[in-house]
Amino acid sequence: MKIRKLNFFAVLIIAMLSVITISLSACGSKSASSNDFKTENEYLYKGIPWGATVEEVEKKLNCDIEKDEYRVTESGDPVFYKSTEKFVLDDREALVSLEFYEDKLGYIQIAFNTDGDYEKWFEKQAEELIKVYGKESKKYDGSGENELLGQVHSVYYKWEADNTSMQIGLMTGANIKPSLTITLADKEISAKK
Repeated sequence: MKIRKLNFFAVLIIAMLSVITISLSACGSKSASSNDFKTENEYLYKGIPWGATVEEVEKKLNCDIEKDEYRVTESGDPVFYKSTEKFVLDDREALVSLEFYEDKLGYIQIAFNTDGDYEKWFEKQAEELIKVYGKESKKYDGSGENELLGQVHSVYYKWEADNTSMQIGLMTGANIKPSLTITLADKEISAKK
């Protein structure tokens, strides 16, 4: 009798651990692709239309977004949000930040983890975006002295279409943690900054 009870509890524990593991993996990272950044003549992320509401963005991303309490403007506009889940592009995790102007989506920043060989990854992604979207509209590669940050080196590639833009950028420096981002903007909505 004791063996049957032990077997029953062992099976029950294994079943519960399986459910917990499946639940955790469902809440994990979401996949992204270099093809996710443009629809027709606009740069967008995953087809989310510019001017979308918070609820529309959550539905399109298929995850919750929450107010970013660390980024607040004096006027209250824009309002900053961030994804509650990580996204992954070519094995590199990222967090998605969004800016809403008068309750309309106007700017998206995807900030990637900079562990490992992030410079090589950055160049690979820039090359991939050029393959998908064509030659960039602008490229910048330069260094300069920043009063607060010291010597800073920046590289970015920028594409423009109609009233929207997309940019992949890398910023490094002796006094800062490297920054690796893809940003998308509706120039008209985000001009209200």
